[in-house]
Amino acid sequence: MSGQVHTMLFQWSEAKGFMTARSSLPRPEQELWYDRLLPRLSLPQGQYDTGSTCYLQYDDVMALLHRWPARDGHHRASTRTRALLGPPRLLTFADAVRVRTDAEPVEGTDGEGPFPGMPPGWRAASDDDATILAALEECHDRLVTFVAGLLTDGAAGRFAVVAPEQYRRALLWGAQHCFRPDECPPWTFSTAEAGVAGTDLPRIVFVPSEASSRGYGGDDLSWIDVNRPEYVDPLARDHAARVVDDALYRVAVPHRTAHNGRPPVPHSLPQAVPHSIPQPVPHSVPHSVPHSVPSSVPQPVPQQPPMPEQVSVPPGSPDARRQAERPAMEPAVLRTEESEYAVFVLSLAIGSALFVLLLMYLGAAQ
Repeated sequence: MSGQVHTMLFQWSEAKGFMTARSSLPRPEQELWYDRLLPRLSLPQGQYDTGSTCYLQYDDVMALLHRWPARDGHHRASTRTRALLGPPRLLTFADAVRVRTDAEPVEGTDGEGPFPGMPPGWRAASDDDATILAALEECHDRLVTFVAGLLTDGAAGRFAVVAPEQYRRALLWGAQHCFRPDECPPWTFSTAEAGVAGTDLPRIVFVPSEASSRGYGGDDLSWIDVNRPEYVDPLARDHAARVVDDALYRVAVPHRTAHNGRPPVPHSLPQAVPHSIPQPVPHSVPHSVPHSVPSSVPQPVPQQPPMPEQVSVPPGSPDARRQAERPAMEPAVLRTEESEYAVFVLSLAIGSALFVLLLMYLGAAQ
């Protein structure tokens, strides 16, 4: 089976019950896979309105089942199940979780296979990553609760999960991006099971409720109810929120929307940026930027400080001769004379005060 993806179709027969209707596998292998997949071929009891998917691993072969409600010859509820079988590199978790559960894969004119990858009919019945990201906007808080449960109970464990049906694939898709491949075993799953009895269950099983789904053989499962965040430790939930936000940011960047060029990220994120330590911003003094003035506007002329009034002296007069002989006094000299005068006045005031005090003292002594 290496390098190819084979197909199988199972449906109900009045004479034989569930039987293999078509397959691209040789006859001996058809019987082998029929026996292996039989426990997972039927829809859970009571699920008659929509389908479900199941992703399983058998050694080096992955099996993807799409179970769809049907009716038998007596109009009784039944199941029509399509299966893909192939190596992990051709039938990945990402391929499996994208397959819609509200639409049945349509077989085209390209035959029954085998195929070099997922058949075109299955691709047509799959969502793209941008669509799943948009669904995560509605269930972001549930995803945080789901990841917190996985982290608390150990990502390598087996889980029974209670979650709304419309969010189950999005929760799987989002949670898988929060872990490295070497942190946990392959992500096998079933989007709908009636119970948790049996030893052939995938790692993650979605069930209607814990009360109605517990059964023999499910004691080794960890239970997560994404609708009850109060049952999750607050510290684990805070850590999970950071892990989820970082993972969604990394994944959302390549999937940019066409209308605004920005990635569709969950609305509950305050900022679509990875967590980082804020860096100090150096303060700078703003510099004034000169504004250009049109040439038509008259430019103001800088005002010069007023000069001391000059008195005209007739040439040849004694005043003119004395003014010419008088040396020009520099401002520093003027300031020196003013300082000396101020010191003289201050000294005179102090002397007068001391003299008055002396007189008062002599008068008091007499």
